[in-house]
Amino acid sequence: MDALFQAQAELRTAVVIVTHDPRVAERANRILVMTDGRFAPAGD
Repeated sequence: MDALFQAQAELRTAVVIVTHDPRVAERANRILVMTDGRFAPAGD
């Protein structure tokens, strides 16, 4: 994961990660949660 986020920062690109692991999700700049087929920002 470190290498992925380092490359993302260096290349200034977007990375989309789909996970159920909160340890992975907490490293993201933005978290979207899907419930019943709809997206909403986490915490909404």
